[in-house]
Amino acid sequence: MFLSLEGLRGLKELMLFVSVVYFYILAVALFFHLPTMGLDHPVPFIAAGTIFLIALGIEVLLSWWNKRRFVMWVLLWVAVYAIIGFFVAPVIFGPSVLLYVYVEPVLIIFIGGFALSFAYLFTGVILPEQKLSAECLDREMKRMPGWSVSRGALLKKYLFKTEDEALAFVVRVSQIADRMHYHPKIQPHKTLVVVRFSSSEKGGITRRDIREAIKIDASAL
Repeated sequence: MFLSLEGLRGLKELMLFVSVVYFYILAVALFFHLPTMGLDHPVPFIAAGTIFLIALGIEVLLSWWNKRRFVMWVLLWVAVYAIIGFFVAPVIFGPSVLLYVYVEPVLIIFIGGFALSFAYLFTGVILPEQKLSAECLDREMKRMPGWSVSRGALLKKYLFKTEDEALAFVVRVSQIADRMHYHPKIQPHKTLVVVRFSSSEKGGITRRDIREAIKIDASAL
């Protein structure tokens, strides 16, 4: 059974807590020449490092569209990498490990840069999208019956026969949003449901807002 969005966030926070506490205790023990209780063995060291990187990867996937948070997590990753690679790892594995510490970022930059460039050129879904121009937005709105633009956001009102139908629609919209990690504003009023899409960090409506709005329309059928 797949984790929900909240469950995934909880798992990420647990993984971060466990790995950060491990490295903090190990760093203190090594710096003050205290007993490490086996924490300096390669197996727990590599396991904690892997857990930390997975947790950061989850966070980046959940919040890649928010530039400020993305930068914060990248800086945190760089800082932790520097501490582990230049201070902790040489004590455990010996000075020769510094060669890998220097080489690995270069490989990540080249391989990661190629992967991002490929994804941007052929899919356009990895890097954040820009606000649509007025002409593009007008063109898109012509193929979206019932949708309107209000205060820089896409808006549509769905009217159902019963409150149960309206509630079921809200649940479907929430499930779609969880899968896409992209949440519109949903305002249920008995048999009326108002849905708004807007990329506030981009200052208006993006093509992704358009795509998600079309998916919501399909779920209302």
